[in-house]
Amino acid sequence: MKHNVLQNIQKIAVLRAIALGDFIIALPALSALRKAYSHTQIYLLCRPWVQELGKGRNLPFDHVVPVPVSRGVYDEPGLKENEQELQQFFKKQQQQKYDIAIQLHGGGQNSNVFVNKLNAKVSVGMRTPDAPLLKKWIPYSLYQHEIFRYLEVVSLIGAEPVTVVPEIPVIEQDIKAAAQILSKTENDLIILHPGASDSRRTWPPEKFAELGDRLAMQGYTIVLTGTHPEQSIVDQVENSMKHKPINICGKTNFNSLIGLMHQAKVVISNDTGPLHLARAIGTPTVGVYWFPNMIHWSPITRKQNETAISWLQRCEICHEPLFDIHSQIPLNEIEVCGHMKSYVDMIPVDDVYQKTESILSAH
Repeated sequence: MKHNVLQNIQKIAVLRAIALGDFIIALPALSALRKAYSHTQIYLLCRPWVQELGKGRNLPFDHVVPVPVSRGVYDEPGLKENEQELQQFFKKQQQQKYDIAIQLHGGGQNSNVFVNKLNAKVSVGMRTPDAPLLKKWIPYSLYQHEIFRYLEVVSLIGAEPVTVVPEIPVIEQDIKAAAQILSKTENDLIILHPGASDSRRTWPPEKFAELGDRLAMQGYTIVLTGTHPEQSIVDQVENSMKHKPINICGKTNFNSLIGLMHQAKVVISNDTGPLHLARAIGTPTVGVYWFPNMIHWSPITRKQNETAISWLQRCEICHEPLFDIHSQIPLNEIEVCGHMKSYVDMIPVDDVYQKTESILSAH
């Protein structure tokens, strides 16, 4: 069913306060909104770092509104929800008098409560059967690609797709920042990103190291990236390699990381935010995936994006099933048996190497 664009809309609030990959996956839906509501101010309610990422870039929203820590909406390890801060936040947002408030955030148990507190004229989003109602909504069904899920949400108010591929422009500041990380021009860069926020999605460091050595033997410069919490796993890769890589873990910001990725021949990564970032700027990628996550996070285009897939269905320690096809709980929120052993460690180095070679030979 085709829906009409709503008339006389001045302000739209969009809630998307999750991690980097989640933000990037929502960009096609934001682009659809931008085109359908070209004269409307779009306010993105998100995590604070979006201000840094978006600075100087033409992204499909007008204002960044950092969201305070809020249970089930913006959870941050080590930080607690502050009721007074939340009350002040909602008071200020209610003063904006949003015409539409959209949650691109999940099943709605917490996010629909959050969006409804904005007091917009029209609320839009998703809901599971036990989530609060919105004025316009689609049922939340777990197994759906996230890009198409959010495009379906914004279609409820007449926003039609303009792209299905997330795009982030590379700007001059990125190139300059990258040059400061690598003081001299390095040829034929390949970036390895061996970390992830969930250990179950990490390919073993020794396999990243073996892959890095095989590529280094062909003359490629291997660069290791990661955040400060991923330092130990990145150091393991470096220490296991026979050919010395360039370890810049914890040394990049968004500008320098994007600039380096733009320079790279290929980015090889676990299923995590920097993998989606590389794709969004147009750099070829090889992603390491557990197969159910392919449903949600796989690349839409395959011309320059390969995937190495683990088909593991039972825990290798206790042999319990690792997922429930009837569940509506996102897989990254489930600890099925309590064992956090990698779900992707059995993927052979040869598999990732051959897919990398395929990318390199095509470019």
